[in-house]
Amino acid sequence: MCLITLAYRQSTQWPLLLVANRDEFYQRPTLPVHHWEDKPILAGRDLTQGGTWLGISDDGRMAALTNYRDGRASQSALFSRGELISHYLANPVSALDYAREISFEAYGGFNLLLLDRTGLYYLGTHHQTPTRLQPGIHTLSNALLNTPWPKTELARQQMQQYLNELTAPRADQLLSLLSSRDKAQDELLPDTGISQEWESMLSSCFIESDKYGTRSSTTLILSADGELELTEFTHLQPQTPHPLTTRFNLRAIVPD
Repeated sequence: MCLITLAYRQSTQWPLLLVANRDEFYQRPTLPVHHWEDKPILAGRDLTQGGTWLGISDDGRMAALTNYRDGRASQSALFSRGELISHYLANPVSALDYAREISFEAYGGFNLLLLDRTGLYYLGTHHQTPTRLQPGIHTLSNALLNTPWPKTELARQQMQQYLNELTAPRADQLLSLLSSRDKAQDELLPDTGISQEWESMLSSCFIESDKYGTRSSTTLILSADGELELTEFTHLQPQTPHPLTTRFNLRAIVPD
């Protein structure tokens, strides 16, 4: 997952609205969101490493992950970052207890969102103390939470405008919040240790290129009574005019 924007407790009726884009090489094999046979998880699955980027446990907890981009850092890692989500969701453990057990040095750079009954928490390689999110609009890409990159600022603005006009949330409307293909101006690009060509290509909310881009988009609509609608839009190839849509309605935890 490479871009997430969420509205947390900005509506009494819908305490969590979230939309996220997963960016990856087109050739990397992936299963769309489904109930896993070997673990009590609803999530997509990376078939190369076996992990995931966003998922819901059978007991209603949630987790989402983005990579932390640092082209200057060593790329060696013992374990896949996607395991951080599957391990959390497959075991009956609180977000804080799980966060305290993470061996950060065993993974490549990451950002992690964990939801349980006590709240929604953020932590990662460069922010190892879990922080409980305050009500508001939050954005997460490949830097720290709420880092003001052009794409995250656009995502924040889009979410705020959406809330201003909100009557009843719809997955297709949330999807549109992260649909911009516009790239940032060169002088506004972050410096994460990769080439300017890649910085530019990765600077749009929705990414398209010959080999790498936005593979799927996921929306979460959580109501105050615990009803959760999860919708995944799978983009089969670059410039797919009509993504494959998969929707699940289930019960989820509403954090205190």
